[in-house]
Formats: sequence, structure tokens, C-alpha cells
Amino acid sequence: CWTKSPTISAWLKERNMTADDGYAYFVKRAASIALAQGRSPVQWVEVFDHFGTKLDKRTIVHVWKAKSTLQAVVAAGYRALINNSPGSNSWYLDHLTVNWESVYSNEPCEGIPAEQCKLVLGGQGEMWGETVDVSDIDSTVWPRMAAIGERLWSPQAAVDAAQTDGTAHKRISAFRCLLNRRG
Repeated sequence: CWTKSPTISAWLKERNMTADDGYAYFVKRAASIALAQGRSPVQWVEVFDHFGTKLDKRTIVHVWKAKSTLQAVVAAGYRALINNSPGSNSWYLDHLTVNWESVYSNEPCEGIPAEQCKLVLGGQGEMWGETVDVSDIDSTVWPRMAAIGERLWSPQAAVDAAQTDGTAHKRISAFRCLLNRRG
């Protein structure tokens, strides 16, 4: 898209840069600003897909794609955040057919060695607005967001046990009732 903007196109031409060179400049410049402020840059996984291990190792990669992508990111030594979309256990809350039990069963570090799992800093649920409005946002987000929170904040063994013994269902149900009572 940058080459379609007359201003950006002229800027690239003045510097004898391709659109790809401009993208690399932008990514590196944005990261350097964050690093200069003592912060870690957080980049969408597409930046990792494009530049791979050329990214500064202090970069945190935000992965929304398949688990194999997260595995590649942490195997390359990058820290990561996850809100994976593909599959039946998506953390995209606008995927209305995915129930909280599926979300709860989504183990972020599945297939990732323990040493690399330490690089998975956390995750998030995503709620895009195309499928909800003020009339149904609460019922769309909850209790799936609670399931994501518990999955991320609890040790894997505790979550696995809670699925097996039914305590997860009791806890999520109680939480939903609490939210309903509070309006």
C-alpha cells in the first residue's frame, strides 16, 4: 500500500528504497524508539514472518496464528504473546460457535519444550466488533474470557485437573452467576 501513497512513494524514491526497504525501515525505527525508552517492542507475528531472526531479540512477538507459528517464534528465542485464532479452540471471542470449554482446553505451550514455554509471556482474548453490539457484548465475551484468564494464570497441571474433576465448570458457572448478579 505504501507505493500507492504519493507522499510515501516520493519518500522511498528519494532514498532509493523499495517498498520492502521502507517496511524494514519502519519496523526497525519503531522498535528502536521503544528500546530507547527502555521498553520492549511488541510486533505482530507478520513482522516475524517477514524478518524472522533479523528482529532484535528484545522484540516480543504477538502470535495470532496456528500453534506451529508460536513454536517457531519461541524456538528462535523470541518472547511471545498468544491469542491464537485457527481451530475450534480460538481465543477470538467473536468466533461465536466456540464454547468456553474449548477455550479452556487451549494450552498455550502444547508441543513446546518447557525451556521455550518460559518465553510465552501470556496471552489475550480478542473481541472484534462485527458480530456484537451493546445488547450482547457481555454474553459474548463471558464466560469465555474467564476461561482464557484462568488458562493463562494457572499452572497447566491445575487447569488439566480442573477439567478432569469438574471444578473448572463449577468455577466458571459461579463466576457467570456473579457477573449476572452484579448486572
